[in-house]
Amino acid sequence: MSRTPKILLGLMLAAVAVSQPARADETNASTASSDQSWIQKHGKASYLIWMTGMHTEALSGNRDGTGTALEFDHYVALGADIGKGYSLKVTNWAAQSIDEDDSTRQFEPGDPYMTLSQGKILHSDRYAANLEGYLRYYFPFSRSTVDNLNKGTTKDYGHGMLRLYLNPSKSWFDGKLTFNLGLITNFRFNSMTPQERFNRATAQSIKDGGKTTPQSFREDMYFILDPILDYSVNPKVDVYLEWASGYLRHTTNGHWTSITPDSAGAAKADGMYISPGVYWSPTKKVYVNPYLSYQLSNRLYDKKLNLFHADVGLQLQYTFM
Repeated sequence: MSRTPKILLGLMLAAVAVSQPARADETNASTASSDQSWIQKHGKASYLIWMTGMHTEALSGNRDGTGTALEFDHYVALGADIGKGYSLKVTNWAAQSIDEDDSTRQFEPGDPYMTLSQGKILHSDRYAANLEGYLRYYFPFSRSTVDNLNKGTTKDYGHGMLRLYLNPSKSWFDGKLTFNLGLITNFRFNSMTPQERFNRATAQSIKDGGKTTPQSFREDMYFILDPILDYSVNPKVDVYLEWASGYLRHTTNGHWTSITPDSAGAAKADGMYISPGVYWSPTKKVYVNPYLSYQLSNRLYDKKLNLFHADVGLQLQYTFM
């Protein structure tokens, strides 16, 4: 078709559209209404705040007169159900520190992530069993991630991190009692060669006065075993007992780390812990999760922890849609 007929055809179509404004408005209104209806039906949006640092000896996190030591993690998530039981969600989060240390970054954005989840990968009503899971990718955008790269630390995931979560579960007593076997594996994708990492680590060690030892290897994956026994008191309240093995880290030099914390007494330190807690949903939009965390491995490093010490945590979530 030559250029002139194309122009004429375009003018004809434009004339038809102009001559029928009411129908066009109805179509636009119908489309807008349809889009709004789809968002209301399939859209997902939520805000969650996770409070840590508190413990049974002082909810302020204070120990030995060191002052307030709390952390509030803020999570904002947006996504949608995409059909056949799958949902896709993007989450942005930031850590807010409340303490007496002037050198602390009081508000630090973390790595945002995207999650593809499926609630029923395998399911059996007959055996009251289910397998759920998700695949999650962390974008390496945060300041701490970039700092680790610049310093040549073993936590090099300059090309992001992939998490695979699988949770096989089995229920009894008409769903009242459920055992969840949470399995989490994280794969870290490096952006530097071993030599580049060693060179940066060496430069950082010189800057620190030799306080750190340069390494060429890196952490390429870690594994978490997180079983939870849950009992449903009523449709709004569940009580649970969680036991987690902490982080089992693997490095490229072929070693698995022991179950030990990164720093003694940290609010969310690595290591084995036992955690009783409560899930409470007073409404369909509100979720509350208070819990105690008795971190066993920390006692190997912090002799000030007594038998009755437990960390206190609280999660509050509001779902907009």
